Amino acid sequence: MGATVYSRGGVSLVTMLPFAVWVKEATGTMVMINDVAKHRGVKEFVVFFFTYGLWGNAGANAVSSGINAGYRLIDTAYNYENEGAVGEGIRRSGIPRDELWVTSKLPGRYHTYEKALVAIQESLFRAQLDYFDLYLI
Repeated sequence: MGATVYSRGGVSLVTMLPFAVWVKEATGTMVMINDVAKHRGVKEFVVFFFTYGLWGNAGANAVSSGINAGYRLIDTAYNYENEGAVGEGIRRSGIPRDELWVTSKLPGRYHTYEKALVAIQESLFRAQLDYFDLYLI
């Protein structure tokens, strides 16, 4: 699988072809993200908006612009320290939350059960979102 990174005007994105990220459903079934997204009525996506390096007001504006340009998979992480800017950009975009797929990631230092629960809550608080579609551990 190859990845291509583009950067323009302070906005970075990564294309992954073929896009194959697997998610384990509550039933234990492994499904591809695209299958989950289609089930939710989201158009298939192969390009995601990579937010590393996007912070503060400029970061929120970049995320909002990316969403309004058509990106629907938004990637952030606890360690990017920008979940707040990403959440604000989502709100500024005016696109309904259920039309987006938002991912975040847990840093290794929080991999115990108790620490993971608190860190995931903190990620949601920072982003001011009710949920992440995918939280990588």
